[in-house]
Amino acid sequence: MIVSTELPSDTVETSIEEALVKELNIHPSAVEVFYDVSSGTVTFTITSDDAESLISIAETLEADDLVSILDVPEDIAIESITSPSDVLVNIDVSIDASGVDNIDARISDVSNALDDQYTVESEGNIFLIWS
Repeated sequence: MIVSTELPSDTVETSIEEALVKELNIHPSAVEVFYDVSSGTVTFTITSDDAESLISIAETLEADDLVSILDVPEDIAIESITSPSDVLVNIDVSIDASGVDNIDARISDVSNALDDQYTVESEGNIFLIWS
């Protein structure tokens, strides 16, 4: 949460993005920042192609001293950082369907297996590939 700033929202967003990029050692294209001027809340999304780097990023974001470490202009005062409660993951699943009679049933099996362990919103496309 940002406290008492007179800066335009794009300046706040750019400053927070640059601070996150520097501290988390990530590419700027992996960060999207939105600043709600009325509430003083900054929301950011960080994306990556691998889970290991996201685990490291999540650990850094949960650090108690992150507020004091982030290098932002003096006009921006960060009151607190709240770690996300939800993590969004996109998973592509490939199934070797050679010898499978019911492809839809196998796709359903995979979806159900993921549902058993995670909250899953699934959507799918079926691509048939012959070689």
